[in-house]
Amino acid sequence: MRRHQRLHRRAGPATAVRPGDQRARRDHGHPRRVRGAGRVRRHPPHSTRRRQRRRPRRHPDPGRPDAGRHRVRQALREPDVTSVVLTRRGAALWARIDRPGVGNACDGTVLAGLERWLAAATDPGVRVLVLTGTGRSFCAGADLAEATALLGDLPALLAHLDRGRRLVRAIRAAPVPTVAAVNGAAFGGGLELLLACDIAVAADSARIGDRHLAVGQVPGWGSSVLLPLAVGPALARRLLLTGETWSAEESAHRGLVSAAVADDRLVGHVDALAGAVAALDPAAVRRMLTVARPPVADADWDREWETLTAHVTAQATARAGSTSPPDRHTPGSPTRPDTLDRPPGTEHPRCAP
Repeated sequence: MRRHQRLHRRAGPATAVRPGDQRARRDHGHPRRVRGAGRVRRHPPHSTRRRQRRRPRRHPDPGRPDAGRHRVRQALREPDVTSVVLTRRGAALWARIDRPGVGNACDGTVLAGLERWLAAATDPGVRVLVLTGTGRSFCAGADLAEATALLGDLPALLAHLDRGRRLVRAIRAAPVPTVAAVNGAAFGGGLELLLACDIAVAADSARIGDRHLAVGQVPGWGSSVLLPLAVGPALARRLLLTGETWSAEESAHRGLVSAAVADDRLVGHVDALAGAVAALDPAAVRRMLTVARPPVADADWDREWETLTAHVTAQATARAGSTSPPDRHTPGSPTRPDTLDRPPGTEHPRCAP
């Protein structure tokens, strides 16, 4: 009792303090209590525990059974930065080249999109791959504007062309059947993409031809190798050397495509075809592909590639030795603006291997 009285006298006269007035309490000798003082925290805060329990998201191992499903979901979810639109229609995965302003010519973004489409074939739910284009063109081949810009960097140009060549060979070796829904003009590399597919169906308005020589180029993605297998050596040489184009009806008659249908029936026809293939036993279909696809010797692929390499190297050397810039408005020039939208069947300016 005396001890408390001494403390009271030392603190001075009493002053009324309202409940909760912490400043007045500190001024009259009441020490401020620090929250949590004297207590030992046995566990980290709740939010910290949650962060500790959260595991980083795992990407599926390519060898796991669900890896293919992940690729399809990822491909369909990614923004369309590749100029190729992927659409799942039943058991078929459609790839639509979406560069109608330049005849759906293949630049680096198109090649990336088609690589993504092809990689999704590992999903067990994908039984068929379908390739088509937007507008009046199926595909006009490689983008000559991009290729011309790379003439000053020969290794980069050859790497770009080789990427397309490897893509065509990969489509031809796909683990599931591939179908080309040829909605319009297919020239140069577009013809080579068509030839790489197991089945091709053309709309009535489609025009099909090689036309490499029409723009001063030679094949590099498989025309000289695959075209003789489709129509025979004699007709293949005729298409390669004359640059002529065939209608959908003539292409079907010559065996270049399996059928020619009305434009408004193309998607429905290919849907039914893909559904019929998807209904079959997938293991049996895979084995059938190994015998149904005619073999091509590596030497044939190499001979075509060596020919293209020599041709492009000569063009790059001539360009480097030229003192005057190329005429960008010469008739037939790949970059002439007024030739970008020529009707099907005429020379397309951006057609290349």
